[in-house]
Amino acid sequence: MSKVEIEKRGKVIKVHSRVADLLVARGGYLRRDIVAQPVPAPAPAPAPAPAPAQSEGDLDAEGSAWNSELHTADRSKTKAGNWRKKPGASSAK
Repeated sequence: MSKVEIEKRGKVIKVHSRVADLLVARGGYLRRDIVAQPVPAPAPAPAPAPAPAQSEGDLDAEGSAWNSELHTADRSKTKAGNWRKKPGASSAK
């Protein structure tokens, strides 16, 4: 087997590859035959989903607009055509 160059404090020596692995693992030595790999760029964070647009005609049967504090997030309506309320939400406007 061929020998590997390792470096410590600017001094370069040639040792067997297994010995080089042990010295690197113990710390203080650097293998000179390993080429530095480029650091991959982090993946961009996904953009948050836009909130559904509320149009002028987006009212319930009573004529009230959807409110995120009072109504369910999926903007569902009851059979009567009113916005479905969140559990525990008061009906006071």
